[in-house]
Amino acid sequence: MRSRPLFSRLLMSVLIGGVLLPACGKSSSQDSSDTDEPPDTQETAEPDEEWRIDILSPTPGHVFDECAEICVRSQLLHWGEPAAGVTGQIEVENFGVFKEGSTDKDGYFRGCASGLELGTQNLAVSFFVDGQRINAFQEFETAPFGFSFGMEKEKIPLGTLPSVPEFTRDAANPILASGSDEDWDSVGILLPSVVTDGSQWMMYFSGTADVDFQIGGARGSDEVTWTKMESNPVLGATFDESWRSYATNSPTALYDEGLYKVWFNGRGELNGGLSIGLATSEDGEVFTEVENNPLVTPEEEWESLAVAHPTVIKNGELYEMWYASSSLKLGYAISEDGLSWTKYCNNPVMAAESGGSWEAGDVKSPEVLFDGTHYLMAYSAGGQGSWSIGWAMSLDGIRWVKHTAPILAPTDTEAMPFENRSVIGSPIMLQDETLHLWYSGTSVMGSGVGYATAPWVSE
Repeated sequence: MRSRPLFSRLLMSVLIGGVLLPACGKSSSQDSSDTDEPPDTQETAEPDEEWRIDILSPTPGHVFDECAEICVRSQLLHWGEPAAGVTGQIEVENFGVFKEGSTDKDGYFRGCASGLELGTQNLAVSFFVDGQRINAFQEFETAPFGFSFGMEKEKIPLGTLPSVPEFTRDAANPILASGSDEDWDSVGILLPSVVTDGSQWMMYFSGTADVDFQIGGARGSDEVTWTKMESNPVLGATFDESWRSYATNSPTALYDEGLYKVWFNGRGELNGGLSIGLATSEDGEVFTEVENNPLVTPEEEWESLAVAHPTVIKNGELYEMWYASSSLKLGYAISEDGLSWTKYCNNPVMAAESGGSWEAGDVKSPEVLFDGTHYLMAYSAGGQGSWSIGWAMSLDGIRWVKHTAPILAPTDTEAMPFENRSVIGSPIMLQDETLHLWYSGTSVMGSGVGYATAPWVSE
């Protein structure tokens, strides 16, 4: 008999019975067995129950990570005995039929699917016997990526943007300038990252004297007063055949477990080959690369030749990373140790608007923090040699709602000539209901680091 969507036409349903066993894919629930043999507590079909479908997995209300493969296992019984060779199908409402076939010699019928939407899923296992369709139903849940790592996030995406900060530039800008003619950062400094251990402030930034970038550091007595380290660059170019032989760039810093941890870009090819690595330091000045660098490399088609501009936060015991690609879209990954990263299965999580939008088809340099309720992102967009800073918010770090205009754009004033061409790379920090934003400004004369603040109350 030809199969057809169950949720548009219902012929007959039967009781779901039996003890339920685990599905494929990593999840936080624990079930009883991974075999097809029902456990001893399996309910026995009554003699007058001609046809019976036992859905062995998933269990009722079971929660799956959206990136997990969801495997359904069922058994068809006829007068309590396995029914072999019976045609059936497995279907999820609003997803469709993903398995068609026949029961095996023991009456078992299995099928797997991936790519289901978030929320409650209505599962139906159907068989076609004697001109009728018999069905068994089950409900389960899919949660945002991260659930399999122990993260519980909102299953309903943010509908509208709750708030947009209004930033005020500091009168002291630029708070950090490029070096003099003979310095390693004489041409410009870009892409700052700021961190504090509670007693002192540290800034890490990219700098160059020609075309090859290196990473320098500065110590701060507060958010705006900075002194560059005499040992700069703290992560210099290698100029060898390594994964970062052409450039060391785009730092993002955390103070974590008594260490300064800096994830950064390395460029191993003249025209691409950007990857992400990690270096650590006890004093914030002398850094050692981890042995297995690079940690994140371009592997997927949308990433093309580069994964770049990382931002990393620690959320509980887990690390979350957002990064850009050479296609100028943004991706997302999770790690349990900051070393081994699992990319989101449906990357990219953000692409630029085009068709006259201020983003002009390009987004990069994501900078993210979590305020306890929302993920907040300041990102760079615009391209064409003139970048501005945009704003987005999310409940899960994956599904973002963007503001329709930049929150910070280049300004061509006498007071701020260092940023009359672009503002880009904008780490944010929340302290005492104030958002602190550092950014790099560029002009035809060079570049420097600016600072701005905005009031913010977490909702």
